[in-house]
Amino acid sequence: MRDVVRYSEAFKLRGVEDVAAGKYASLDEARRRNGIRGCPALSRWIKQYGREDMLPKRIRVETMSGIDELKAARSRIRELEAACCLRQPGRTRAWIIVLRARFWT
Repeated sequence: MRDVVRYSEAFKLRGVEDVAAGKYASLDEARRRNGIRGCPALSRWIKQYGREDMLPKRIRVETMSGIDELKAARSRIRELEAACCLRQPGRTRAWIIVLRARFWT
């Protein structure tokens, strides 16, 4: 079992300030160079100190037709899940996994 490491407030703040100053190319580099064990630790500190503007953003671009297709596919999956449950209870889990892998990604 690993030892629990607790970082001081000064250490956390210095890490956040170094990232804000552009001292590191990425959060992962900052984490490795400072010896921070947990992957999400630095991101959590950035949120804690109100510097969420420094975190990477995920932007999802969709067309209206793509959104409509996704809604239709999810609706069809629900129908198929209901049909599988009524007719073949033993195969339900396998079908759900296959359908979700196909349409929920």
